[in-house]
Amino acid sequence: MFLNQTAHITRYETDKYGRTVASGSSHGIDLGMKLVYLGLARVAYFDVANERSPYYSTEFDYYKTLLELQFESARAHRGF
Repeated sequence: MFLNQTAHITRYETDKYGRTVASGSSHGIDLGMKLVYLGLARVAYFDVANERSPYYSTEFDYYKTLLELQFESARAHRGF
């Protein structure tokens, strides 16, 4: 799918376990959305309600899209 392709990575921060929190895209395709669509990733640690949460985000539309993709993936029995 993205073998030998150029990807753009935006690093946001490091979580409490030392992992990089980032987003990525290649040729205009959001890699997070693609992974959720394929059933290879799940939506977790995303909070659009509690501003005090370490997982808070104002990206409600992005969150909603991810949830829709996750539902579609589960309904189609893709991935996990």
